[in-house]
Amino acid sequence: MLKKSLRPIPMLLCTIAGLVAAFVVLFPRLFESILSNHFYGYSIVLFFISVGIVLGIVHRSSVFSPSLFLLIFFIAVPVFGPANARQFFDEVTYYFGRDMPSFDFPTFLWSVGTVSFFGGVLLAWLLLPRSKRNYKVLWDRKRMLLFLKISLLLAFFGTLLAFYRIGYVPFLRSDIGDVRTGYFNTVGPLTSRFSMHWPVPALLSSMLFFLERGKKRLMYLCLTIICAMGMLFYAQRTGFVWIITAFGLLYVKFSRPRPLRLLAIAGIAFLLVYGMMIQAEHRGALPSDGATISSRITKHTFSEWSQYSIVVNEARSGSDYLGWKIFVGPFFTLVPRQIYDLLGYDKGALIMEYSAVYHYGREFDELYGIRIGPIGEAFAAYGFGGVILQMTVLGIFFGVFERTYFGLEKNDARLCVVCYLLSLMLHLPITTMFMLLVPLTVTGVFIFAYYIFGTRKDNRIPSEGRGSNIPVVG
Repeated sequence: MLKKSLRPIPMLLCTIAGLVAAFVVLFPRLFESILSNHFYGYSIVLFFISVGIVLGIVHRSSVFSPSLFLLIFFIAVPVFGPANARQFFDEVTYYFGRDMPSFDFPTFLWSVGTVSFFGGVLLAWLLLPRSKRNYKVLWDRKRMLLFLKISLLLAFFGTLLAFYRIGYVPFLRSDIGDVRTGYFNTVGPLTSRFSMHWPVPALLSSMLFFLERGKKRLMYLCLTIICAMGMLFYAQRTGFVWIITAFGLLYVKFSRPRPLRLLAIAGIAFLLVYGMMIQAEHRGALPSDGATISSRITKHTFSEWSQYSIVVNEARSGSDYLGWKIFVGPFFTLVPRQIYDLLGYDKGALIMEYSAVYHYGREFDELYGIRIGPIGEAFAAYGFGGVILQMTVLGIFFGVFERTYFGLEKNDARLCVVCYLLSLMLHLPITTMFMLLVPLTVTGVFIFAYYIFGTRKDNRIPSEGRGSNIPVVG
């Protein structure tokens, strides 16, 4: 029998072996090119180093480490991304005459960013002192329920007003992409802020689902599902993923499921959600384009790899790194709009001018931006060194959140905030710095405010093995 902390290792190795086998069977030509290119060889070595680092993190953490699943995500993107890019170039006149990009150096750069990230995670685990559990932060029941009602009302009326201005439910129409990208201009900034408020009651109801007992659990589970569907109501799929991810983190923390059960649940949930999104996005195109379900799924699986590869190759060949001009825009989101108005600046214009997502969006004729991932953004801004530095810093932040996640008791209210922060970072490979920071200014403000005003400290030191006897709520 393996030690408890080592049980995920066979699951990780089997998953990686399965990904490799699927890749060899589905894409034999790409597999041959991997064997003949030295950049791919370096990448494979670096990915194995990443696996070793994550095994060290798993050994120090617990049975189910968020790093474990994030590593699989990091490895899966360059495995299945090239197949998507080839189909995209065959079917879409999207790149204005560009040649098919070479994937060898982008894959190598991706592996460098992966090693740097998990090196930062391990560094956080090794250097940060173990926190002393001399108190807990517990929810006040009355205030928690009050905040849940307030956040539900804000989200409901915001979405109702958004529906009035749009005129229909975007998720049920084929132009879901058009509405999603133009959503903020359609409904206005204030309405969009409150209609994107659904993750707040979702997180509170998720906590109550695990903390309560009896029939109330079913009510809170249904409420969490409704909140998740509220994000899909107006085509904000990323928020839907945040809610599901946060709920999954709480499930792992409270239930400690077996590895096979967890893998089965995660796989089924992913296939259902992904298939539903693909079907909704192309419902209107089904009668005319003749594309099969499998081809559409291939074309939209890690589609960001196409743009990422083009940006990396062009930046490398020209050594034309753009520096702070595309790097500081996302941080403008953290400052209230009123301050920009007082200074005579347009906040939205500044964000679009100094963000990589919009800079390259204009280059690809995508007005509302494209996602080339934090690795692509860092390389476009500062080159090879920028990738190592930025991914290491992000890894340190993730390591701090992950270690806190494992160190907290199940009924500690701080778990609510930590799961929210982890949920934002668990889709890091295909997100952007902009999408990492924007939620902190929209939903994060309410989550942190509710945490501050809805909790109290419990100064009783939990005895070993008796932590569950401490009351859950005030």
